[in-house]
Formats: sequence, C-alpha cells, structure tokens
Amino acid sequence: MDSIVKRLIQKGSPFELQDAVINGIPCKIFPHGPKTLQDVFIKAASFKQNEFIVDGEVRLTFNQTIEKAKYFAFILKIQYGISKGDRVALLMKNSAEWIIAFIAIHMAGAVSVTIHADSTKETVVEALQITSCKSVICDKANIEKLDAVNLKCSVILFSSIKQDNEMKTDITASPVCEFTKSDPDDEALISFTSGTTGTPKGVVLSHRNMTTGLMNMMLGGYMMSYRAPKKAPGAQANNQNMQPCSILLSPLSHIGGFSSIMLMCYLGGKIVLMNRWDTARAASLIEKEKVRSINGASVDMIRELLRSESTTESLKTLTNLNIHGTALNRNFIKEVTGTIPSMNIGTGYGMTETCGSISNVTSAELMDNPNWAGPILPSVEIKVVDDAGEQLQKGELGEICIRGAMIMQGYISDSDISKDVIKDGWLKTGDLGYRDADENLFVTDRIKDIIICNNQQISANELERMAGDHPMVDEAVVLGMPDSERCEAIVMAVLPKNNQQIDKASFKQELCAMLHEYSDNIKINMVDRLPRTTSGKVNRNELRRQITLMV
Repeated sequence: MDSIVKRLIQKGSPFELQDAVINGIPCKIFPHGPKTLQDVFIKAASFKQNEFIVDGEVRLTFNQTIEKAKYFAFILKIQYGISKGDRVALLMKNSAEWIIAFIAIHMAGAVSVTIHADSTKETVVEALQITSCKSVICDKANIEKLDAVNLKCSVILFSSIKQDNEMKTDITASPVCEFTKSDPDDEALISFTSGTTGTPKGVVLSHRNMTTGLMNMMLGGYMMSYRAPKKAPGAQANNQNMQPCSILLSPLSHIGGFSSIMLMCYLGGKIVLMNRWDTARAASLIEKEKVRSINGASVDMIRELLRSESTTESLKTLTNLNIHGTALNRNFIKEVTGTIPSMNIGTGYGMTETCGSISNVTSAELMDNPNWAGPILPSVEIKVVDDAGEQLQKGELGEICIRGAMIMQGYISDSDISKDVIKDGWLKTGDLGYRDADENLFVTDRIKDIIICNNQQISANELERMAGDHPMVDEAVVLGMPDSERCEAIVMAVLPKNNQQIDKASFKQELCAMLHEYSDNIKINMVDRLPRTTSGKVNRNELRRQITLMV
C-alpha cells in the first residue's frame, strides 16, 4: 500500500502534496487542487450538458444549474446588497433550489451559514443571531420560523424569486453575476454539528479547509479502491464508463451533504435527491438513474432496502455504500455483502471540524478489526496524547489529536472553547484511540462515552460491537447512566433483528453470556426503534431521555 500512496501523491500527480505554513501552522497542501469553492464551481461549469441534479420531476444539467446560480447571485448582490464576506443563511429542505442558492452565495463571494430545515424556531433564531447573518434564504416550509421575530437580517423566500423567472430553463438573456474572487483563507462556510452527544456548535470553515477536505475525500476514495475486494473485470469496466451517480440522503446543511455537492461538482457526477426515505422509491430510483452509491443512509434504511421486495437485479448498479458517523457491526456487513456481493462499504473517521474523513476503511477490513479506522491520509498529521497532553508512543491508547490544512478555524462566538479545542494547530477530537507502526488509526470510543464502574473504565463502543455480533441483534447502543458515586449503571438498548418477537429472558441470557464479565452490571432494554439525528446517527441524548422515562 505504501507504494500506491507514494504514487498517488508523487510530484506532478493530481494529489501531489507540498509542505506549507498557513497562519503559522505547518501543514501539507494540494498545489494542483482547487483553492476556493469558486474553483470547484468553475470546474462544474465545464461539464455543461451532463445531468447534475434529479429532484423529483426536476432535472437540471450542470449548465442550467450554474446559469440559474449566476442569476440568483446577481439578485443577492443587486437587490439585497450582499457583498464579499457577508454571511447568508440557508434554511431550506434538500432540493435543487438549495444547491442553486448554495452555489449562488459563493459566486457572490459571501459566506454560507447552513441551518438544518428541521431545526426549531428557537434554534434558527439563535443560529442567525450568533452568526450575524445579513440575509437568510428560506423556503415556504420554513418561513413561519422567521415570523414575528426581531431579526436584523433580510428574509429571502426562494419560491418568490422562482416566480420572478430566474428558475426558467433558459435564462441566457437575463443579467448574470460572475464569480467574486475569494482567497483560500477567507471564511467560506459555517455549519452546525449534529449534536449527537452534546449541544450543536457552529463550525467555521475557510475555503482552504473545504477544498482540502474535498481533495482528502477523493484521495481517500482512491486509496480505498485499491484495498477493496475486486469485482469481476466486466462489471468493473462497465462501472468505469458510467457517470458517477449518488442518492444523497444527508441533510445538505451537514458536512455529508455539502461535501457531496462539492464532490459531484468536481467529478461531473449526478445527485439524486430524496427528502424522505422510501424503500420502494429508493429501489426504483437506483434502477432508473443507474445509481452507483448511496450517501447519508442510516443502517436502518439500508436494512429496509435489502429486506424489501426489491430484487438484486434492480440494485445491480450499486457499487458503493458510504456510511459515516456510526459503527458498523459484522452482522450488518455480512448482510450487505451477502445480498449484493459487488458492494463496497466504505466508512471512516472524521467530523465537521476536520471537514470530513481523515482516514477510510473498507467493510472487509472492518470484519478483521472493528476498531480499525483505516490508514491515516498522507495530508494529515496525527498524534495521541495522555490526560496531561503529553504525546504517547505508537500503540498506546489516548486522545486523538489532528493537524492539517482541513482543520476548522474555530467555533462561532465561542473563542474560549476554540482555544481549548485547538492548540498550536492541533485539534483535540475527544476520541480515544491509538495508531500503529504503519500509520493506521484505531478508534476505540468517545471519551465522554466511557463508563466508570468500580474504578474501571468500560468502553461503550466495545460492548456495542460485542452485542452487535449476536445473530438476533440489528443494533445495540450502550449508555452510562447515573447510579451511585462509585459506579455508573450500564444500560444497553437493543434493536432485535427485523423487530421480531423473541423470548426476552432467554435472549438476555444469551446476550449476557457474550458480554462475559460485564453481564452482571448491564441492564438490557429491548426497543423497536432507535432515535436518530437528521444525519442518521443515533441520538444518544434523546435515547438517554427515553430510557430515563422508562425507568
């Protein structure tokens, strides 16, 4: 693998790496990659008549999308006074309009503030206030969240602009806005974390952060393709001739959403949008649009697809399944690869603060070692530290710290937290893990998810993986709940396979036998569903609340 990586990043290659010092921090940059989001969208324009967006009945080529975005950028600048560096919020459901507005904001040289469409009114108002947005673009479904609110920003209802003709297919006669040039280290985007284990935070990303994240995504994809199980030569050749096409389920406001837009812009790929998961419709779209990958699906969704009446033939174009933000157990991997042998499941380690994954791992590798997060990307520096912040040797367990050109600028309005989280360019992730002699990363747990019982540290992640290996378990989530001063109660929520009715007493007995020395301290709760965030992760805060009510 070392020789492959060296070849990928060698001088003159698209992924060549150069040493640089950015704002006093040493890092590696991609000299041949895009420097700003404008560069990404200029690349998108070169794909002209290739189909870009499928959103229900709406179908747009790259040319149509870029022209509409140019017109919208013109409106933002002339009618609403948006200029370089102004912050403009996006509060819309996943749609072709969201993508057009996103591109338009950056064409105008402004900063996009992405707010999830399902956010409460209170959350929306707080996000707009702490980011000091000049304008907010919203759809009809979200306009009421801005009613009767003393906002200092203008409200742009996208559907009203749509009536003003800029959404027509042919707008070549309309005034347009050319790209406003940004610098690589200018602020580009503010995105709010999913808040699965705490309060969502506004992450500030520069153009360099985002374009480095894009290059990391592509480089990681190439590295995984060399390690993934090889498909039949005929199938491989056919897929190489197909346009990249992905069903996108991640909220566009989250890292998994807007980074996928950037990727398809750069590769000339097609995005098929789905606002709500529907198994039958997903199967139909996969067959009709020749979908090659699914991004942003939860494990629940994929299980439903595999267990539906859809035939393997209708899913035959699928080659990649990208699931991030959740651990994949062996039962799930076996089910996916057993149903669709040509499928490569990819996951990795990363977060909004790192602008995506900084390591990637294939399903075959996870079967051998569930804690493996894959080889560390060559553009990334990793160190593991103890509680005192001292660097540990390879193989020693501690907190994972990351440095590189993709690391965020900080948290919006929380400079003290930013200083605690980023020191000398090193991002403290809050995750426990270690790296081996071959620069592979292993992630064992979130520090805050470690359970303390009788002065012993117990890994929730390890218990979840052990329970997930039971043939009658689809998924298990472990929480530490307040119990006594010396010990937290270990509570496990178990989702039975296919929600089947089982004998709970005998099942719990079997499960406890698998959990060995932990069995006496575990309280097992059978559930018919697990609460999830909009990005598909298990919402541990909500699950904790539900279990507390049950108790």
